[in-house]
Amino acid sequence: MAIEQNIAISGFGKELEIALDAVKEAGKVSLDSFGGRIAFELKSDKTPVTKIDKLCEKSILQIIEANFPNDSILSEESKEKKKNLKRRWIIDPIDGTKAFIHGIPTYGNMVAFEKDGEIVAGAINVPALKILFYAELGKGAFANGEKICVSDVSQLKEACILHGRGKGFLEKGYLKKLRKLLDSVYHSWGMSEPYAPYLVASGHVDAFVETFPHPWDVAAPKIIIEESGGSFSDLNGKNTIKSNNIAIYSNGLLHSELIKILKK
Repeated sequence: MAIEQNIAISGFGKELEIALDAVKEAGKVSLDSFGGRIAFELKSDKTPVTKIDKLCEKSILQIIEANFPNDSILSEESKEKKKNLKRRWIIDPIDGTKAFIHGIPTYGNMVAFEKDGEIVAGAINVPALKILFYAELGKGAFANGEKICVSDVSQLKEACILHGRGKGFLEKGYLKKLRKLLDSVYHSWGMSEPYAPYLVASGHVDAFVETFPHPWDVAAPKIIIEESGGSFSDLNGKNTIKSNNIAIYSNGLLHSELIKILKK
């Protein structure tokens, strides 16, 4: 496939093109079963996995390995493949498996590319909602071929935010911190699937906070949020995909205030 015309193939454009191919193919695989009865198993961390997760992963890996056979790969459902340590693909075959199982259309397929420890390209497909959004370092962020940008809301009292599952905040000991944040904003919704960072990157909401997941959960959203003009960090303000506290995506204008409230 060719990337949409307003994305030039330069820099990491080839990697972005492959990421787009991969998430599109995974989207087709997942849509074939979406909305039906889907059997699942529980992994050791008590999260569900379906055969569709594994089929999506297989389709993504085939595309990446056919084009970049010497690159390293970190994917949720399989053992990490360490080859070229300067180049790594980070994959979540289905992010939001619980949503997928229950027929909720906010799940997605995510692929990011990391060069020398920095995420430089990422693509996310939310196939049930027909939203494909993506970014390449220095090129901006796009959704379905149109450039997207974050909101310009600068005060929390006027902000609309999304937050991950309450149980996650409870388990991490951050539920009281979340409550303080929700008391400070205009409105909030609970959501933790890939549709959430899309809403921030496209300016529909102003921020999204969730208890910090695995690198494959945040790698692709991170570059897209940043290229749309927003900010990403953990609770300590570190711009990292490896942490053990809270992931914060925002329009940038609210970021320091979000951290301040969540750290109180």
